[in-house]
Amino acid sequence: MYQSDTKSHGGWSQNVLKYIAMGTMLLNHIAAIFLPAGTVLCELFTAVGYFTAISMVYFLVEGYGYTRSKRNYFFRLLLFAGISQLPYDLAFSETDTLKFCGLNMLFTLCICFGILWVLEHGNNCRIKGVAVLALILLSSISDWAWLAPIFTLLFRWAGKNRTKEAIAFAVAALLFGGMNVLGGLGRFSLEENLLYAFLSMAGIGTSALGIFLRARLQRSIYRKHDGNAAAVPAGRPIYHPDRRHGLHLCQLSPQPVPCVRCGGKGTTL
Repeated sequence: MYQSDTKSHGGWSQNVLKYIAMGTMLLNHIAAIFLPAGTVLCELFTAVGYFTAISMVYFLVEGYGYTRSKRNYFFRLLLFAGISQLPYDLAFSETDTLKFCGLNMLFTLCICFGILWVLEHGNNCRIKGVAVLALILLSSISDWAWLAPIFTLLFRWAGKNRTKEAIAFAVAALLFGGMNVLGGLGRFSLEENLLYAFLSMAGIGTSALGIFLRARLQRSIYRKHDGNAAAVPAGRPIYHPDRRHGLHLCQLSPQPVPCVRCGGKGTTL
């Protein structure tokens, strides 16, 4: 899927969300590596960084549905996961001796990709269920263990239905907040525990807001260049707009229509 670089007051482009995700991830890692635990700045940077993981999972699920080569997609993820592992271990080793600190987030995304692939292929529900459970268990040695695979299942269930996406984000936020509350029992006061849980959920909520604004931007671009999207008759071949906007009309039409360039089918926004 082409990416839109278009800037508009109507929402955030996908690239803007990715830049924000990179920045918040950097703040999270600065907090984990350089800042004293328990300080206000450390907790703030850590909470802000929670924007990143769920955004990465969302775009993975979305990209899985659009990519022309799932094989190439997976091996690119795997390549960069391998490249990132040594710096990851160096950054999070608490002593001068290098040690294995778990698999980095890109390996987790590879696991999530595997879950999507398993669910797409095969007809035996039991085998698929066992395979998915095995992949979720495998994530226990990686960053965002358990949670990222569960987020993947939530977003796959939601598809492109905005109501279901909102429910998926809400469930993800409550799940993550609840796990933070349980992890803080006996370590922090009730007030501190609830405040930290709320801050951790705020990162996920901000990600949801950005993604919904991006959808609004995509719709506004479609209407700007092609009029009312509802006027496109179902089944009528359509052409891509100019590459400056990087959007496939076959992906933006409210009704599935064939695209004369890529032969793809449209998807509901």
